[in-house]
Amino acid sequence: MYGVMPLEQRIGIEYSADRLRTAVIALFAGAALLLVSLGIYGTLSYVVSLRRREIGLRVAFGAAQSAITSHFLLKAMRVVGVAGLAGLALAFALSRSLSSMLYGVSPSDPATLAGVIVIVLIVAAAAALVPAVRAARVDPMTALREN
Repeated sequence: MYGVMPLEQRIGIEYSADRLRTAVIALFAGAALLLVSLGIYGTLSYVVSLRRREIGLRVAFGAAQSAITSHFLLKAMRVVGVAGLAGLALAFALSRSLSSMLYGVSPSDPATLAGVIVIVLIVAAAAALVPAVRAARVDPMTALREN
């Protein structure tokens, strides 16, 4: 008898490639989520800095902080919503090539796809919240004095 080992160890060896593939996909998914949040944060921060005088005027004329915050949050969520729809279309288009990597889940599983979109929307809202709140707290006098 050669290669005698416990059943658990043999099963672990058999599934090691699948575990590695899953770990790599999870790593890429985490990196993608981080890039999404950094991209939304950076883009919205840039938009807020460009529109600082306009926001200062709105605050000076009596705009509520909640209205300014919700304006920038809705603007970011609109972009994320369109990107989510494009991602859904790509997921359906690439479902055949990804089906070999999925175990126990169909490539077009609505619960999984909805869960992913909800996670991305939550992360995007958290990333957009910081610049939106910063926009609402602009001091009107300082903003109007800047060039």
